[in-house]
Amino acid sequence: MSQTLDNEDAERKLRQWLETELDAQVVSLVRQDRWRPSWDAKVVRGQEELSLYLRGDRGQGYSFPLSYEADVMRLLEKNGIPVPHVFGMSDDPEAIIMTNVPGERQLSGITDPIERRRVIDEYIGIMASMHAIDISQFEEAGFANPADAGESQQNFHRISVNFYRNLKARPEPFIEWVLAWMDRNVPRHRTERSFVTYDAGQFLVDKGRVSAVYDFEIAHINDPMVDLAGWRVRNAFEPLEDIGYMYRKYERLTGRTIDCDVINYHVMALSLAANLAIAGQLATPSAESGIWRVWEVAGARYTLSAMADILGVALEAVPAPAPLRSSNSVAAEAMKTAIEALPLADGSSYQRKMALLLAEHLRLVDLYGAAIDRQNIDDVENVIGWRPSTSLEGDQALEDYVKTAGREDDERLIGLFHRRIERRRMLLPSFEGEQPLAPGDVSPFIDQCHVPPLRSVLERFDASADALEV
Repeated sequence: MSQTLDNEDAERKLRQWLETELDAQVVSLVRQDRWRPSWDAKVVRGQEELSLYLRGDRGQGYSFPLSYEADVMRLLEKNGIPVPHVFGMSDDPEAIIMTNVPGERQLSGITDPIERRRVIDEYIGIMASMHAIDISQFEEAGFANPADAGESQQNFHRISVNFYRNLKARPEPFIEWVLAWMDRNVPRHRTERSFVTYDAGQFLVDKGRVSAVYDFEIAHINDPMVDLAGWRVRNAFEPLEDIGYMYRKYERLTGRTIDCDVINYHVMALSLAANLAIAGQLATPSAESGIWRVWEVAGARYTLSAMADILGVALEAVPAPAPLRSSNSVAAEAMKTAIEALPLADGSSYQRKMALLLAEHLRLVDLYGAAIDRQNIDDVENVIGWRPSTSLEGDQALEDYVKTAGREDDERLIGLFHRRIERRRMLLPSFEGEQPLAPGDVSPFIDQCHVPPLRSVLERFDASADALEV
């Protein structure tokens, strides 16, 4: 069945659900132009007009079921947290039917610094309230709460790892090394537990107030520092506020002390989760192969910068090799022109962007790919003591090596993987001046996907005049 017919069938079933379950008349139902199936709907029920958002299943099996996320929102609403009201669940197609809460994402569009600070204060207060909810409510709803401190710290991380293990299709030396490192360095000294959103820092603002917090598909029970790690990650591509201010404000509201290394550990867990989730896509040809490579580099950059902060290691700039045109360069360069010549149908802007991204990636592979492969093999040879004949052989040999590497290898290996990831960045477009196509698009912000040393961030804030106002 074609994608168009699939969409038409889904829309028909969703209209039927709204009419039957809500006893409503559907005025409009429009699918959003993005990778995740989701719809905006207007319905009339009696004398009331409702604006609804229908959140579909992402279809990868990585996050918890949609019904789990619906249960989270119901519990949060019960505890006074501003979240979209859930009207119910459609089973076919699977979707949460919820209020389409008015508002702009995060602080976008707010230029007045006083208003920005007031909104972020309100959001931090909401987060503190969420962390104060008795976790027994979530346990009774079936949320896992491991007794062991280490297992608790890796609560959702273990789910991500198991998902990755089931779809891994090629050697993944970077992922295997980071997983081994995280197992060796799990922060077992932390015992406090709370409800956490995990992918934190997402909220809507309407008329100067936080109208809702949202996106709970990977929420669970964990250390409250987890959500502070989420702020650091989110801040790179959807700016929030001075992180030093946010952390000190949170400390004052909750009485908790910031643990820099634990926050960095969870920056690693959250960031690596992206790489774990897309390991299968990266090894499978698809129309979105280019964007998965963007996410791979973004997740790895966050992960390595957080690890470097824990280890106290500086990550140096990596020079690009000289470009080398091949006999196929003209064809690689012509792909962009060929794609742009195709007519743009309604709702196809996302697909066109994916195709153009992939075309530019392949042009850069033509120019730099062979040189980068040689440099990567050079690095592997320096570590394992012999020279692989191909990149694939080198990746497998490096993966075998890192699985038994110890602390004494940390500095050498973080440098090696930093160079490898930066070389992968060289094979992606610049994205300069581009705007995100859809919520969550990190493409234009890929070069900001790293975290600065956290203690330095806090020290700078504490030394500023602004610190007196907290």
